[in-house]
Amino acid sequence: MRLFFAVKLSEEIQARLHEEQGTLKALGADVKWVERENIHVTLKFLGEVPETRVPELSAAAEGTAESAQPFAMGISGLGCFPSVRSPRVVWAGITQGADQMAALAESVDKAMERLGFERENRPFKAHVTLGRVRSPQGKAQLAEGLARASQAQGGEMLVDHFCLMQSELRPGGPIYTVLKDFPLSAG
Repeated sequence: MRLFFAVKLSEEIQARLHEEQGTLKALGADVKWVERENIHVTLKFLGEVPETRVPELSAAAEGTAESAQPFAMGISGLGCFPSVRSPRVVWAGITQGADQMAALAESVDKAMERLGFERENRPFKAHVTLGRVRSPQGKAQLAEGLARASQAQGGEMLVDHFCLMQSELRPGGPIYTVLKDFPLSAG
């Protein structure tokens, strides 16, 4: 099973970000866009994990969730990693709640390290992946479109839980399934 921890976004935010994707898609860049229903914030990607480990992953995640407080998250602005000159990932930024999201990701990362998963070697950058650039085709147009959308508003929501999710790779794109929700309950 390909597993990861994530914060699912509200349908309203997914719809707004999907509209932004449509505007960028029209520019003709060679980008594999994330399907609307799959738009989320990844906290920790685990990769291939035996199904028998799901209970211990869940128990560790419950402890993390119980020590975290719900927080407001705001999504604003579009950009790309590592840079507009060499784009690989198109993203929407998390402005409000970025520190809390980073702290949550760090807690999940530490909990998974205790179970033998490797720690992330790069600092967590709070973002929502919208697409992955496949080739340089249309790169200049994409850069111009991202500059125009630098202040795009994705909306706000309360982050009051995160999920353990399964990713099934299919020819038409991945299918994500929530295996378990973990309510944030500190306070």
